[in-house]
Amino acid sequence: WVAGVSVKRSLPDGITITIKEREPYYWTLKDGHMYYADRGGNVIAQVNSDKFLALPILEVAPDSAGALKTLDSAIAQIQQVINILPEELHSPALYRISQARGMEVHFEGSQLKLLFGLEDMEGNIERMTLVLNDLKKRGELASAKEIRAHNGKVWVVI
Repeated sequence: WVAGVSVKRSLPDGITITIKEREPYYWTLKDGHMYYADRGGNVIAQVNSDKFLALPILEVAPDSAGALKTLDSAIAQIQQVINILPEELHSPALYRISQARGMEVHFEGSQLKLLFGLEDMEGNIERMTLVLNDLKKRGELASAKEIRAHNGKVWVVI
């Protein structure tokens, strides 16, 4: 869990040790075992009962490992979209990344899925935001099952 350590001598006879721990942000499956992963999707340690944290699951398809380079910034942008949703949906249960379907966000106890194409992620997030605000204003957000932003278009499945 250690991300970095610094040791500093304090004169005349002291030592200061500072430890920076890696913070878990997801659970991810690797080699048949569940691990904690940091914001960038990097494995930290295996999940066990000694230090159990409830976190969203991160699934990355084998053909999509390159998407992890921008995962942290993409999740931060997607969180702005999620904040438009009702409060009970502010904590996603699953993030799934694949070249074929892009970034999927699933919510526990809800039928709603958000899907973002990996190409032009910022544009897809911007368009999704406009559509979500419009659905919310018209009172139709609760009936949406899937909202997909891809290639400059947004589709809503009811």
